[in-house]
Amino acid sequence: MQLARQNEAEECFLEALKLRKTKEDFLLIDSTQKALYLLNELEWKASSENYDV
Repeated sequence: MQLARQNEAEECFLEALKLRKTKEDFLLIDSTQKALYLLNELEWKASSENYDV
Protein backbone atom coordinates (compact mmCIF):
# COMPACT_ATOMS: atom_id res chain seq x y z
CA MET A 1 0.00 0.00 0.00
CA GLN A 2 2.76 2.44 0.95
CA LEU A 3 4.66 1.76 -2.27
CA ALA A 4 1.53 2.43 -4.33
CA ARG A 5 1.14 5.82 -2.65
CA GLN A 6 4.80 6.66 -3.28
CA ASN A 7 4.40 5.71 -6.94
CA GLU A 8 1.31 7.89 -7.15
CA ALA A 9 3.19 10.80 -5.58
CA GLU A 10 6.07 10.34 -8.00
CA GLU A 11 3.70 10.40 -10.97
CA CYS A 12 2.16 13.63 -9.70
CA PHE A 13 5.55 15.26 -9.14
CA LEU A 14 6.72 14.24 -12.61
CA GLU A 15 3.58 15.70 -14.20
CA ALA A 16 4.04 18.90 -12.20
CA LEU A 17 7.67 19.07 -13.28
CA LYS A 18 6.70 18.77 -16.93
CA LEU A 19 4.18 21.61 -16.59
CA ARG A 20 6.61 23.80 -14.67
CA LYS A 21 9.33 23.26 -17.29
CA THR A 22 6.85 24.29 -20.00
CA LYS A 23 6.09 27.48 -18.07
CA GLU A 24 9.81 27.96 -17.28
CA ASP A 25 9.03 28.53 -13.60
CA PHE A 26 12.52 27.82 -12.31
CA LEU A 27 11.73 28.23 -8.62
CA LEU A 28 8.99 25.62 -8.83
CA ILE A 29 11.12 23.39 -11.07
CA ASP A 30 13.79 23.39 -8.39
CA SER A 31 11.36 22.62 -5.56
CA THR A 32 9.74 19.81 -7.54
CA GLN A 33 13.12 18.27 -8.35
CA LYS A 34 14.00 18.40 -4.65
CA ALA A 35 10.70 16.71 -3.78
CA LEU A 36 11.44 13.94 -6.31
CA TYR A 37 14.93 13.52 -4.87
CA LEU A 38 13.56 13.19 -1.34
CA LEU A 39 10.90 10.75 -2.48
CA ASN A 40 13.60 8.60 -4.11
CA GLU A 41 15.66 8.77 -0.91
CA LEU A 42 12.65 7.52 1.09
CA GLU A 43 12.08 4.70 -1.40
CA TRP A 44 15.75 3.70 -1.23
CA LYS A 45 15.75 3.79 2.57
CA ALA A 46 12.57 1.72 2.77
CA SER A 47 13.90 -0.86 0.33
CA SER A 48 17.23 -1.15 2.18
CA GLU A 49 15.43 -1.66 5.50
CA ASN A 50 13.36 -4.47 3.99
CA TYR A 51 16.36 -6.17 2.40
CA ASP A 52 16.96 -9.65 3.83
CA VAL A 53 20.64 -10.49 4.19
